[in-house]
Amino acid sequence: MMGALYRDAYDDVVRCAERKRDRDTLLRRLESARGQLEAQQASLRQLAAELAKQEDDIRRFEEPSLLSLVARLVGTRGRRLDTRREHAIAIRVQHDAQQQTVGSLRSEVELIDRELARYEGIDEEYQRVFLDKAHDLVARGGPTGARVAELSAQLVDARGHARELDEAITAGQATLRLLVAAHRALLSEDPVEDTLDRWLDPDRRVERLLADAQTWAFRFARELEDLEPWNAGGEAMASVAGLLLHYVDDLIRNAVREWSPGRTRAAMDGLRGYVEVQLRRLESTRAKVVAEHDATEQRYIEVVALG
Repeated sequence: MMGALYRDAYDDVVRCAERKRDRDTLLRRLESARGQLEAQQASLRQLAAELAKQEDDIRRFEEPSLLSLVARLVGTRGRRLDTRREHAIAIRVQHDAQQQTVGSLRSEVELIDRELARYEGIDEEYQRVFLDKAHDLVARGGPTGARVAELSAQLVDARGHARELDEAITAGQATLRLLVAAHRALLSEDPVEDTLDRWLDPDRRVERLLADAQTWAFRFARELEDLEPWNAGGEAMASVAGLLLHYVDDLIRNAVREWSPGRTRAAMDGLRGYVEVQLRRLESTRAKVVAEHDATEQRYIEVVALG
């Protein structure tokens, strides 16, 4: 009974994989046909413009006008009119042929679209039957089942790590944007005295930006601490978060408690520089995590497909 279920799962995966390949082939054909259609439509528009110009020139020669009168007097009217008519006919032939080409490509695109409708939901179906087979391999046990379970756990862990990194990066980027905005607002002032009211603008925009930056910096610190489970062998994330909060405290002390614009700018630069360094580290780590996840996922697919 178990063997029959396994064969059914295997057959379903093969069938869905073949349908996915057929669908992907159609998608490539569709992309190619749409590209050709766009190029041919551009050529058709150009020919239509040239044809309209030639027909307009012919009308100008045929209708009474100063141009046609001069051409008649010098004896070139008939020859020039014949030349323009011949040119217009040649362009009309190209235009009509181009219309047929565009029509054929439109029909091809519509046909491929209709064929693709037969494959709607194939990705979800493939994922379902693939996971069914993976679960069946794990349930059967043995080296293959153990390997599938191991790779599956690694994928879950990598996705969790990437998600935590994304949340930390988002918090760090928000902190950085607010610090940049506050720094620009602060530099737009020209303080004369070492007092808060001299360098805060009337709507206290700098103060609000710094308060928002502080809020996001605290969140950034928490997100950094949440990364500790994935930080084997690296600098303790609690230490990184602690140093970040030290920079925040230095900024708030100089910006709010001691009313020092000069020291505020220095503290702001210190916090901004530290956030930038941590963001670069996080983005580099995320790139590695994604690359490792993709490699693990490929191994997982191969093991399940061949299992």
